Amino acid sequence: MHVKSSQESFGLSNNTHCDILSGLMAEERPITIDEACALRYLLFGSLNKSFTNAWTEQSFHFRSVPPYGFLQKRAGPCGVLAAVQASVIYELLYGPSHIRADSGIVKVTQNEKREALARALTSILWQAGDGKHALVAKRNKRIVLNTPAASDILEPDGILEFLKIIHFECRACLLDYYRNYINEMTADNYPSCILFLYSVIMTHGFEKFKREMDSSDNHLIGTDGYCSQEVVNLMLTGRAVSNLFDGVVELNSGGSETTMLQGIRGQSKIGLLSLYEYQGNCTVGNYYKNPVSPIWIMLADSHFTVLFALSKSILRRKKSEDPFILYHYNGLARRYAETSYLINPVFHSSPPPTDRTLPSVVCCIYTRWPLASVDPNIELDEISSETNEGDTNE
Repeated sequence: MHVKSSQESFGLSNNTHCDILSGLMAEERPITIDEACALRYLLFGSLNKSFTNAWTEQSFHFRSVPPYGFLQKRAGPCGVLAAVQASVIYELLYGPSHIRADSGIVKVTQNEKREALARALTSILWQAGDGKHALVAKRNKRIVLNTPAASDILEPDGILEFLKIIHFECRACLLDYYRNYINEMTADNYPSCILFLYSVIMTHGFEKFKREMDSSDNHLIGTDGYCSQEVVNLMLTGRAVSNLFDGVVELNSGGSETTMLQGIRGQSKIGLLSLYEYQGNCTVGNYYKNPVSPIWIMLADSHFTVLFALSKSILRRKKSEDPFILYHYNGLARRYAETSYLINPVFHSSPPPTDRTLPSVVCCIYTRWPLASVDPNIELDEISSETNEGDTNE
């Protein structure tokens, strides 16, 4: 029996854009003063603070080499960039429209990476809304918060007071929106990172943040301009928890009250590794160490980057002893933005002693493969560097 899809019910083929559906299902309105205040306070803990230029000028702008990578201009928005970057790599390598891995990721075309970005943004946002809805923050050409009350309460920043909110209850329509809006999201100096962060926060809901974070007094942007672990966890797992360990940890200070610290609930599409675990300062759980795909966000020295492999075979037990190559992408680097490492996962009989002089990438790899030998893939990196020299962005 053939059941008509929603598109067919409206007389549309599967290949037809969602323009008609978008008009029916997407509601656009100005942001309210209450929403603007809630955003500002959750992010900064103050109504008078706002984003620095490191954020306001940061878009999802692709480099020409490597062509899949975003160019990060300054320190600050790396958490959002890395989460979206990892999702773009997932879409390119393992998503529905994935490229052939044996052709090499460096051969990604303009259309392929733009489609991957649209799918990545859609996937993260739809997950943040529990697979039911999404709110997209869009920058309007004219101010929408222009009342005297708004001016008295909020310090203008050139973005928040211009926001319009689009409500989607159709994932296909959301994807179609990002496909049509991709030029703005990738335009140099456009505040794409801020707009997407606003979208993720509003989609997830302010009350959920309060319930999921260790403390409802936590703020998502620190005094140094970096985003919090809650933001990255939300973009990876759909939950704004504060920790990296598995499940829930109960703390008892000796009295009658206990504190429940929430961690990662289950296996995610993309994982995370941390230098701070190698240094003995935190615990990363098995869920993050063993994601569905061989892609990990790497946290080291307050900077988020991406580690990945071109094949899921490294996650299979039968192949676990075979050597493989891991690629590391750092959008902030001007040269050697992409480096690679040859991993022999069971080279040592016991874990080598902690060595804090090792590169942070190597330390993070050891937290996932403690018996491995990790060697820079010098030949491949030299080729990449020669190609990349003098050609940093599109």
